Amino acid sequence: ITGQGHHFVWRISADSDAARRVRALSPAPELVEVCLSRVGKGWEERMGREAQEAFAGVALVIEYLAHQIKREAARQTKLPVEITAVHVGPFLTRQREMISIDISEYGDPLHTRMIRMPFTNYLQPWVTGLAKGLGIESEIPKMRAVPLHEIDVRQAIKVRQVRKDVLDLARRASVRIPLQEAGTEQLINEYVESPLRRFHEYYYSTRHDPREAWPETYGRAPLEGLPPCVRDILEWPNDRLLKPAGIQLVTRVLLAEGWHPRHIAGLIRFKFEDPSFGWGIGWEDYEAGTRADFYVRLFSGLWATGVDQLMDFNCKSTQEKGFCPGVHAEACSLESLFDKLQQPTPT
Repeated sequence: ITGQGHHFVWRISADSDAARRVRALSPAPELVEVCLSRVGKGWEERMGREAQEAFAGVALVIEYLAHQIKREAARQTKLPVEITAVHVGPFLTRQREMISIDISEYGDPLHTRMIRMPFTNYLQPWVTGLAKGLGIESEIPKMRAVPLHEIDVRQAIKVRQVRKDVLDLARRASVRIPLQEAGTEQLINEYVESPLRRFHEYYYSTRHDPREAWPETYGRAPLEGLPPCVRDILEWPNDRLLKPAGIQLVTRVLLAEGWHPRHIAGLIRFKFEDPSFGWGIGWEDYEAGTRADFYVRLFSGLWATGVDQLMDFNCKSTQEKGFCPGVHAEACSLESLFDKLQQPTPT
């Protein structure tokens, strides 16, 4: 447990059957190649082809696991349960409260990711500038990442702020990452038999248009008939397309308009790779295609498998999330697009 989140980790041996099966699931070999080209000098062996393929395959299995957690958790809480940090509107306390199942690490190449170390200082609010931007630097207590060893969540929230208690916990708690190959194999078995796997096969049945064709394909995507909220995102994507809720809204609308989800990702990749938008993010490091594929695959998969009931796919929720431009809003409605998405899914 760190600041306000839990981190769940387990391991499998690189030469295990589970690892071989995971690597075999790896989709989009062309994007694995791109990710390999991003790996910095000195990391080639550790971040080689097998590692990149495993990371891409694990992403699909973890996405399935996140679906199961979302289904189960949604029955037990009144708070919205979302996969990644999707914007939500004001809720019971009139605040934007939510539970986030955060698997966004799979939206970037392996070499850009890291894992939290037990008992280290939790510095994210300061490193990201969030604490300073909100003017609350002095209000956040120092805390450390601690394992839930012989303590529950409420106790951990207290222990993590007391140096003496953290040291005592460190002396007696094992933080060895557990080996879970049998459980991982069971998870893989469930995934390959699931509707989500069938959707993933459909998703990767086509590719993004080749880069040389972009000016004539994604560059000429017809925006005139789209609702103002989505047209606004696509015409002025920075920073709306960096927000999961922005990609979610674009994905839902274009799915309703009959787009293949892989080409929705291709369009978003095209936007990401256009330097004229001044992204302020190193796409040569983070990789635009991987980011676009991850989020579009996630949101379209939630819809295709029926996990996403589209409860917030309406104008009021779009306004509450801050994505309604307010231009001709009285003449705009997402209702017809909502109705289209109630039709059978193309898997």
